[in-house]
Amino acid sequence: MIALAFETSTRASSVAIGWHDAGDGAPDHSELRVASELLGEGAAHARDLLPTVERLLAEHGLSPRGITDVVVDLGPGSYTGLRVGVATALGLAVGPDPPRLVGVSAPEVLFTDALEVGESGSWLLDGRSKAWYLARGRRVASTIELTTPPELLGEDELGALVASLDPGERLLIDPTSAAKLAQQHPRLLADRGPLDTRPIQPDVLLRAGLAHLAAEGPTPPGDLAPLYLRPFAAKVRKR
Repeated sequence: MIALAFETSTRASSVAIGWHDAGDGAPDHSELRVASELLGEGAAHARDLLPTVERLLAEHGLSPRGITDVVVDLGPGSYTGLRVGVATALGLAVGPDPPRLVGVSAPEVLFTDALEVGESGSWLLDGRSKAWYLARGRRVASTIELTTPPELLGEDELGALVASLDPGERLLIDPTSAAKLAQQHPRLLADRGPLDTRPIQPDVLLRAGLAHLAAEGPTPPGDLAPLYLRPFAAKVRKR
């Protein structure tokens, strides 16, 4: 078993591989050997993603032919990055014996990292143009239940949302979004404790995807699509 995961919804994309050595017996995801690498903000998703995967596999004596599962972050996030991630996953799943595909949302990954069993949390991300992404979820055993799947909120809806959150509820938000929220809506955060600003870790994405796979099965290739929640906006050039 070789599982591959890559995260391209943010500027700092990353890759993780997980595998069991030959003779390890029945696969146990808790005992996976994992290697990961952050590509950094200067990397280009389309140019650097697959070479990084190839190098990681080679460093650990693994063959691309042994890849059994491919996990990809579906966002919401970078429009270009998400397109590259999903297209790469679909490209790897072409052939007579393709790997299983698993798509998971960014908040599902972060909730996997942050929440204890029975704990609930909310996730916010600056959607730009006066919009915000929101999701809410809770941990149930080894999986995450999204009580509010990722959705897009207008600026006028944000105040009511934050005011409705339990002050003790975990609020996950990236540092850039947290700074913008504090600047534009300082009163919304006055009664809250410190925000949870952890990034998406590639090894957590890998394990979240494998838990999702065990609970719900693989994602059909035709259903593997980025979470584009913003309406498409095109500028008409005037002549």
